[in-house]
Amino acid sequence: MLYTAKINVFLLIMIISLFVVRNQANAGNFFPLQSDTVHTDTTVNEKISPADTVPDYPAMSPADTVSDLPADTVSGYPAMLPADTVSGYPDSAVINVSDSLISDEGLPEDSLIIRKGKTRKERERPDTLVTYFFSDTLRYNKIITWTINRYLNTPNIVTPDTLQSENMTELPFYREDVGVSYLGVTGSASMLHDFFKRKQSDVFPFMDPYSLYGFTPDNLRFYNTKGPFSNLSYYTSGNKRFAEDNTKVLLTRNINPSLNAGLYYHKMGAKGTYQNQRTRDKAFNMFVSYIGAKYVAHAGYIYNGTNSMENGGIVNDFFVEDTVVNSDVIDVRLKSASNIVSSDTYFLTHSYGVPLNLFKRDSLAADGTVVYFGHTFEYSRYKRIYTDGVADTAYVDLLNGRNYLHYYDNHYQSATRSFDSTFTSKLDNRLFIRLQPYSATAIISRIDGGAGYQFDRYYGFTPESYARGQTEEKLSTAYVYGNAEGMFNKYFSWQAFLKYNFLGYRINDLNFDANARLSLYPLDGGIHFTGRFLLDNREQTYFVKKYYSNHFQWNNNFSKTTETRIEAALNVPDWNLDLGFKNSVISNYVYFDDNAMPQQTSGILNITSLHLNSKLAWWLLRLDTRLLVQNTSDFNVLPLPAFSGNAMFYMEAQLVKNVLNARIGLDIHYNSRFYDYAYNPAVGMFHTQSEKKIGNYPWADFFASFKWKRANIYVKFTNVGEDIVGGNRYFSALHYPRNKRMLRYGLNWYFHN
Repeated sequence: MLYTAKINVFLLIMIISLFVVRNQANAGNFFPLQSDTVHTDTTVNEKISPADTVPDYPAMSPADTVSDLPADTVSGYPAMLPADTVSGYPDSAVINVSDSLISDEGLPEDSLIIRKGKTRKERERPDTLVTYFFSDTLRYNKIITWTINRYLNTPNIVTPDTLQSENMTELPFYREDVGVSYLGVTGSASMLHDFFKRKQSDVFPFMDPYSLYGFTPDNLRFYNTKGPFSNLSYYTSGNKRFAEDNTKVLLTRNINPSLNAGLYYHKMGAKGTYQNQRTRDKAFNMFVSYIGAKYVAHAGYIYNGTNSMENGGIVNDFFVEDTVVNSDVIDVRLKSASNIVSSDTYFLTHSYGVPLNLFKRDSLAADGTVVYFGHTFEYSRYKRIYTDGVADTAYVDLLNGRNYLHYYDNHYQSATRSFDSTFTSKLDNRLFIRLQPYSATAIISRIDGGAGYQFDRYYGFTPESYARGQTEEKLSTAYVYGNAEGMFNKYFSWQAFLKYNFLGYRINDLNFDANARLSLYPLDGGIHFTGRFLLDNREQTYFVKKYYSNHFQWNNNFSKTTETRIEAALNVPDWNLDLGFKNSVISNYVYFDDNAMPQQTSGILNITSLHLNSKLAWWLLRLDTRLLVQNTSDFNVLPLPAFSGNAMFYMEAQLVKNVLNARIGLDIHYNSRFYDYAYNPAVGMFHTQSEKKIGNYPWADFFASFKWKRANIYVKFTNVGEDIVGGNRYFSALHYPRNKRMLRYGLNWYFHN
């Protein structure tokens, strides 16, 4: 019944959108403003030949234009990229033809629109997307994929995951970062090694350890396709008793050139090689987008959920590091604990453009004064339920002869059983306006502004609940924001974003994010220098300040956290080189200490990182590397590995030209020893520890990958160094070992008609 209600609400949103679409179908010759893109891949979306253009519309440049630097922000806003003077999009690209989704062979027959009463030439013209929401260079692509910036209503162009290297990296955290702390099994709680890539929720921090497995309205992908597009992916590993499975299904198609709908389902989980280690993660979303001449809309429903057994880690690491013992007989600390964490989100972002024609010279050009009026709506509900049998939290360390009566020190509600439930809902509404003063490629090309209201409800058990029932606390925040950006030809671009909360729970929170980019072109792809300045002053999340459960309780009066960050990066696409520096100074930093209790520092915390990403090729040999060096002024408060690295060394060859491509090699992850995080199941958070350093183990996977047309088949032999190197120190968090040597295989298949 619950899921039926959710689907009905989503269908209602779709019906409303379709009704608006119908009213806009016969709009005039005005197109929405194009926008800047953020692109993290090195392949480009396929194009339909621009020679087959719609009558009276100019033919567009066939050049693929992508950017190669990721947008690494705390606030979720994209870093500025350089743009050319025609489309407002970056003009540099690294194009890997062997990794393209479909070769450029012109227009497929099934994408031709046959219309009665037309000439043959008119019937064979493609049904193109008529909009300036995207760059001219994207209008004829067979597939356009993007995420939406819901503050600025701009698309961030991405590419379908068709690269063999990405398909081989089936664990999502290794796609995001070079290293990770997690509980050793697929689908378990995780925390990235790179401090600057960690995400923090503003309302429900219990979701943070699982954020890499799910979706939000900010990272949900939308599609515009010239034909039905689908992606099926499956991999499995281990025997039937300990199997890990990963299944993904994506289905999407366009109803007309402007309207697209689709759904995505992802199930990831494992039975676990150690006791009480089973995980189940599910992500499901339905989405619809309309990219019209004046009206643009994005809507969807997102479900994220995880159901994990919690074993508290193994009792003694000796049985992994120094003995040959089957993992399923090694004793663990918790016997009957579990965590259920889930979220449901409904959202809608839409806008309508009005051309003022104050200076416009050409009704089809991107130049001219344009005003956009828009609205964004989001409703999200989060829940977490932790359970355990207190009697099952006793364990014995036979090796040291020590008995532990309880895993937890405190039992505030019950001495026999824990059932901690926490719920949160978030309702966010905002109105925004955008002004393009004259041109989309001017030094001041766009000015944005908006105002919003966020209403949160927090449910949880407190001592007062015995008399009044479960308590509910309502908190609200009102905010305003503004944005400005521009460019000078293809050589310089800039952007500045400011958000201020002027009323409510988060009053006086401030976020200022400024970016600039300078591009020189001694090489075809250019040499790009990027700089960023961030000032973020933010209130603590509710549950960090106030929480009550069977094993933990606190009531803190924490001050706001203030972060000042500077970033600089050098990117050379032709050399596949990305070098970056980041420094952050944080006051009043909040962390979870050795006892899994939230604490706030009184001093200044300084974090510095340097990263280098490169790809080298010689003959049939390839070396893809990601290197990260980090330093923190206080490792007791913020433990970070001094060095993390990933090297993928392989041989690549076309066994059958343009049909079958093969890669065979090693994928190695390594980080230096440090006091890696511990994890507390009752709190659901990673926390500091001073018991043991972890690291200095080269985790190596041997793989063979075969790309046959649109299908990618691979076999991987994981942890090949077990019993050979590193003394079996393959732990990923305190007392949480990763899997022993295991065979993994999978299939990833794309269909596009």
